[in-house]
Amino acid sequence: MVTKVRMRRSNRENVMATLIVAHPGPLRDGMEALLASMPRVRVIGKLGSIDGAMRKAAVRPVGLLLVDASFPEQDVRRLLRRYLAAYPGMRAMVFANTIREVERAQGLEVDAVFVTGRPADQFVSMVEDLLQQS
Repeated sequence: MVTKVRMRRSNRENVMATLIVAHPGPLRDGMEALLASMPRVRVIGKLGSIDGAMRKAAVRPVGLLLVDASFPEQDVRRLLRRYLAAYPGMRAMVFANTIREVERAQGLEVDAVFVTGRPADQFVSMVEDLLQQS
């Protein structure tokens, strides 16, 4: 019995609190569903605006931040700076819908850029790589 309790605690400690900042819709819901299938990831929130995410920054620790690149670039930069300052060691991923968004994302302080429309297993692999880096 004691061993099982220790294993449960150990598993909880390895779970990555994840926040999704994206416009409401199928893309955000699909990412949440994929993340929910990953045992080491726990989605702690889905926010549809940068301002909402800025207000939430001090509420709960975040280990992985997923941000939609379709928000204005200066707002994404502001959000990333705020979260990276609040949570050193946090991983950040931007998901981009267009080539222009991919190019903009290349200049951001993020650990990964996922291009939407690619297979779901590539998204899962990218998140797993980020989990291993933390």
